[in-house]
Amino acid sequence: GIPASATPGHPPAGSRSASPTASYDREVAFRRVDFDLPVEKFHALDFTGAGNQLWVPRLDDRSTLVLGSTQPVELVDTARAASRGVTVARRRSGGGMVLVSSADVIWVDVIIDDANPHWTPDIGRAFEFVGAACARALETLGHPTDMHPARQSSSARPEICFAGVGAGELTSAGRKVVGISQRRTRDTARFQIAVLRRWRPGDYTVLLALDEAAREVAADELREVATGIDAPPSEVVRALHTALDDS
Repeated sequence: GIPASATPGHPPAGSRSASPTASYDREVAFRRVDFDLPVEKFHALDFTGAGNQLWVPRLDDRSTLVLGSTQPVELVDTARAASRGVTVARRRSGGGMVLVSSADVIWVDVIIDDANPHWTPDIGRAFEFVGAACARALETLGHPTDMHPARQSSSARPEICFAGVGAGELTSAGRKVVGISQRRTRDTARFQIAVLRRWRPGDYTVLLALDEAAREVAADELREVATGIDAPPSEVVRALHTALDDS
C-alpha cells in the first residue's frame, strides 16, 4: 500500500512528480502522480485517501499479464509465460486480463472520492464519467470513439479484457480501444484505464492454458474485436488530464 511516509494528496514513495513539460499554468482539479515501480507493485498500491488524482505508471518493453481481481491463475500457462519472459501479476480491480507493456497499452488510474461531484454509489453508472473523459481526450487527438452504455456488456472471451465491452468502455468502428475496471471502498474509487496501442490476439492466446487447436480457434475469434490507437502516450495522458479537469 501507500507507505506510511506518504500523506493523502502527496506522492507516495516510488513516485515521481510530473516533469515541467507536463505541468499546467492553471490550477488543476486532478493531481498527476507518476510512478516508477514494477507493474505488480503499482497495482498493489493502496488508494485510500488519494482522491482526485491521476496515477501514471512508467511502462517499459517488458510484458506483464495482469489478471483481474477474481481471475484464477489457472487460466494462464505460467510455464509458457515464464519461458517467454512474461510476468503474471494481479490487479485489485475486476475484469479480464490485460497484457501490459509500453508497446501494448497506455495505462492510467483515475481516483476520486465521495466529495467529487462525479461520485455515485451506482457502480455501473460510475464508469460513465471516466469513459466520457477518455472519449473527449481521444477526440481531441483525432480518434473519435463510441462509449458503451451502462448496464450492457458483451464478450467473445470473458477472460480477456479487450475481447469484450462493458459500461463506459470505448470502441472505434465497433472494435474496443479503451478498457476500464474499477475498485472502490466506501468513499473512494480507483478507475483503471487501459488505452490499447496495438492488438495482437496471438500474444494473449499463446499464454492461455489451452491446447494448440484451441489457441488457434481463440486467436481467430479475437482477430477483429479490438484495435489500437496511434497516438503518443504522453499526449494521451495530457489530453485525459485536461478532459478530467474540464469535466
